[in-house]
Amino acid sequence: MFAAVRTGGFGSYARGLIIQLLSLMAAAALLTWLLLQTSGLSYARRVVFLAVVGLASSVIVDLPNWNWWGFSGAYTIVNLVDFTLMWLFAGFVIAKVAKSR
Repeated sequence: MFAAVRTGGFGSYARGLIIQLLSLMAAAALLTWLLLQTSGLSYARRVVFLAVVGLASSVIVDLPNWNWWGFSGAYTIVNLVDFTLMWLFAGFVIAKVAKSR
């Protein structure tokens, strides 16, 4: 069995939401910087670029968890789709705001 145990409980739900929001904002800032390093991409290609980065990040994290820890295939696929769609939708905004050189 693979488990994460908290002996003191979860704590504040609001704190968890704030940390998650800050984490996603930091990721969005990093991906915006990465997008700004590209040149000559159309709006659609900038959006797809960010979606592919989201997929790659999920492949880096979720496939090893599936391989080593036995996470189910369905769970892994849902995570791959979730990360890809999350950064695709974020990409619609980021690609509009962050113009390539």
